[in-house]
Amino acid sequence: MKNSYRSKHVRVRVLNKLTQKGHPITIDYSNTAHDRYTVSSGIYLQEYPKSFTGRLTKQHAQNYKELQDKLDAKVEEVNTAIDSFTKTYGHKPTKQELVDQLRKPYEQPKRRLVKLQDIFEHVYQLKLVQVGKRSSENYKSLAFAVEDFSRKSGRNYTLEDIDQEFLKSFINYLLYFKPLDASVPLDATPTHKLTEGKGCKFDKRFGMSNNTLAKRMYTFVTVLKLYGTTTDTTISLDKIRLAVSSVKKLLGIYKYTYIKPTLTYEETELLASEKFTDFITHDKITEIIGGKKVIKAISKDLMVKARDILSLSIAGGSRFSDIVTMTERNLFEESKVARKTKEPYRVMNNPFVKELYEKYDYDFKISNQRYNKILRPLMKQFYEFYKLEGKDPSKQLFWKIEKRGNYTMEHKLAKWEVISSHTGRRSFATINCLEFGYSKEIVREYTGHSDNEMLDKYIQVSTDKNFDRITNTMNFKR
Repeated sequence: MKNSYRSKHVRVRVLNKLTQKGHPITIDYSNTAHDRYTVSSGIYLQEYPKSFTGRLTKQHAQNYKELQDKLDAKVEEVNTAIDSFTKTYGHKPTKQELVDQLRKPYEQPKRRLVKLQDIFEHVYQLKLVQVGKRSSENYKSLAFAVEDFSRKSGRNYTLEDIDQEFLKSFINYLLYFKPLDASVPLDATPTHKLTEGKGCKFDKRFGMSNNTLAKRMYTFVTVLKLYGTTTDTTISLDKIRLAVSSVKKLLGIYKYTYIKPTLTYEETELLASEKFTDFITHDKITEIIGGKKVIKAISKDLMVKARDILSLSIAGGSRFSDIVTMTERNLFEESKVARKTKEPYRVMNNPFVKELYEKYDYDFKISNQRYNKILRPLMKQFYEFYKLEGKDPSKQLFWKIEKRGNYTMEHKLAKWEVISSHTGRRSFATINCLEFGYSKEIVREYTGHSDNEMLDKYIQVSTDKNFDRITNTMNFKR
């Protein structure tokens, strides 16, 4: 005897339980084995039926047609609420989320938001649920930017306002006026010195480079696309993409490249040495918590861990995300699927690499964000040690180029100020291709790049001693 049937997300059944009103028909929803919810249909049968497969008949009740319409409407309401929630947030609702969804009209999640800042906040919350806090940072940053830009402009922009004039103003805001982080006071104003040629200076508390802007505008269009698909809103994305491209050309915004810092083989050998381990001491970093700068102490053990991860990256060419997820089996098979690209690449396995992984039992317990913050004080200590070892102090200096619109700022920095988690992969490629002359095809096996053109972006200034010999040969004495 069958007394239930399946309808899309739910199961409709008659309970063999007699209440004062009769045997209830319920609508059961299950998100997981431990998260179940029963919705009352409001329909009761005076007798427990011998069979019920979805259609009510005279055997069930005299007013069976009226009850059938009521049951169908209720089942449709629950299924639509589940569909609407899933489309909006990217996953099926929990019991409580379905309860909340049914308390309001199910059309509400599909309502068209008017203000741009609400649209960007809506998509950020959507991505937060789908991919987590760390992977949704770009969406969070852009949502803040749209809200801050609207506030400073004194108006609420809508989808209809996105034209070349709006984009020109918004891109100008991103380049020169967007606060770097929450530590910048709301009433602070930038102190850029915008001049073409020498003397151009950017206030590092505000704005972003052309390269970062290109990423943000890609995310800008992606947000509008996601909003359109999750709310059934028609948006002319091709028109917006064309407008973005036109404004970028008008403002002179192009991606640019500059030499990025790498470590030589000699530097890496010293970095990984036990002698430097003895030199390392505890340090501190600055973090933004609640909009305020907070100084946090970093233990020597954590500093050494960051040094070991950087050494592994230089020794094997792996990304941080692959180093912290490496397993003993990956090392044994000398193969791993990259977390970022989902493509297999060759894993370096030598005694040095194996010793470092085993030191931490293949579990580093550190986030990429924290690792990057520790790298700078670590490398500052390293170049102090490097100098004490009698090495060339010019190795510690680095010229950085930053372009915003048509303006260019060149400034000399200490090398430790620009070291990041990506320095390891760049160093691996540069050392092996230029210092030791291995073919790009061999190096690509370890970096996972699909072609030489992609790998070339990682190979920095040559450290070949022949260049030094030529330089010295042409150094005429006077």
